[in-house]
Amino acid sequence: MTAPGPGDEDSGGVFTFHVQRRTLVISGVVALIVVVALLAFFVGKSSSSGSATNTTEKRSTTTSPSRTSSTTTIAPSSTTTTPPTTTAPLTYVAPCAPSTNPMLKPATIYLACGSGNVSLTNISWSSWGSSEASGTGTYNVNDCVPYCASGHFASIPATVTMTNPTSAGGAVEFGSVNVVPSDGSASATANLPNWGGA
Repeated sequence: MTAPGPGDEDSGGVFTFHVQRRTLVISGVVALIVVVALLAFFVGKSSSSGSATNTTEKRSTTTSPSRTSSTTTIAPSSTTTTPPTTTAPLTYVAPCAPSTNPMLKPATIYLACGSGNVSLTNISWSSWGSSEASGTGTYNVNDCVPYCASGHFASIPATVTMTNPTSAGGAVEFGSVNVVPSDGSASATANLPNWGGA
């Protein structure tokens, strides 16, 4: 067995130094790789959270205006002025006595006020306007045979039409009446009294 010489010690020391140096280099490279990997992980995570935050901000900025921009516009109300309606004055029938109030749609009209020998009774008015009124009723006429006090009345269904409104004393009253008997006898037209509502 030979004792190691000075050269052998040197070679062993150099070999050990080289191994230790290689181990340190490998450890440093591994540590560098780990650090780079950790940095990449954290940088990626922070960038993803930042993009998520930016997306949320974008969503909030895009959705909030639509909520606030939904305004209801109310059109101004248009006020229309309706002109007042004017109605025609009522037209009446003057009674025989001037002290009596004028009549509106009377059921009986005396055409011979002094004697009562001609009258219209049971009148049913189908229309009553300011210038004309019409209806149906019974036409009662005394034949005055042999004289009016002992005469006989004939009662005939007839059509009644009043026209010719005139104004006197603040009232409008029909001035004439036309009677058409239903039995074919001659029609009759008579003037109505006009007291002007006196």
